[in-house]
Amino acid sequence: MKDIARVNRAEVEEGSLYEIRGEDGPLFCYCCGVVAHTDRGVFRHSTYVQMGHFVDPEDGCNRPNMNARDNARRFADKVEARGQIDLAYWEAVNPGPDLEERLAEYAREEELERQGFGR
Repeated sequence: MKDIARVNRAEVEEGSLYEIRGEDGPLFCYCCGVVAHTDRGVFRHSTYVQMGHFVDPEDGCNRPNMNARDNARRFADKVEARGQIDLAYWEAVNPGPDLEERLAEYAREEELERQGFGR
C-alpha cells in the first residue's frame, strides 16, 4: 500500500554554491531540488536534482546550466498540480529551529550580562 501525502505547495530549493572550472576560468553554480509542503510535513524529493552545470559534448568544457531553476520549477508545478506525493520517493526534511529559537540563548546571555551575572 502506498504512503500518500496531500501537497499544500511545492517549491524550488537551491543547494550550496559550488565552483567548477570553465573554459574561461572558474564558474559558480548551484543545484536545484524540489521540496513539498504537505499535510504530513515537509519532504524533499530523494532523486530529483537539477545540476548547476553540464559538460558540453562538443568541446568537453563545463558550462553553467542556466535552466536548472526553471526546470526544477516546472517539476514543482507538476507536483503541486497533482496534489499528492508517494512518500516512498521523498525524504522528510527536518526543519531547523526558527530564528527566534536560535537567538533565544543569546538573549538570555545578554539579559544576564545586563543584570551583572555575565560570564
